Amino acid sequence: MQFDPLSADDRAVASMLGMTLLLGTAVVGAAVVGAFVLDVGGSQETAPQVIWEWEETPDGLTVQHDGGDTVMPGEVRVVGDVDADLVGTTLDDQSLFGDEPISAGDEAAIDDSRLSGDTGTVALVWTSSDGSQSVVLSEYEYDLR
Repeated sequence: MQFDPLSADDRAVASMLGMTLLLGTAVVGAAVVGAFVLDVGGSQETAPQVIWEWEETPDGLTVQHDGGDTVMPGEVRVVGDVDADLVGTTLDDQSLFGDEPISAGDEAAIDDSRLSGDTGTVALVWTSSDGSQSVVLSEYEYDLR
C-alpha cells in the first residue's frame, strides 16, 4: 500500500474551521444588534459627584458646594429634621440657591428657625429626572446647642 500525498483530504478540516468562525461572528453580530434594538444597556443617569461642606453657624447651617460636578438645583432636595416648609423641597425652592446651576463655591444658609430642633440630621438627595433613582449626596448631623 502506497501513500499518495495528493489524495490526502484536508479540505474537511479547513471548511469546518471556516464554518465555526463564520457562525461565531454571526452570533456576536446578532447579539450586538439585539442589544441596540432592545436598548439593553439603557441610558441611565448618574448622580453628580460633589463635595458638600457643612458648617454650623450661630443662625443655623450653611451648606457649600466645595467641588465636583455642577448640580441642577431642581434635581436635589433637602430632607431630614427641617420644618415642613423645607422638607423635600428642591434646592431652587425657598431661595436656598436660586434656579441657576450650583457649582463650586456656591453656598446657602438654612436658618435655625427652619430646623426642627437643636439636634438632628439634614441630607441632600439627588433624584433622576424620571424619578427612578435617588441617591443621598450628603448627610450632616448637626448639634446647635
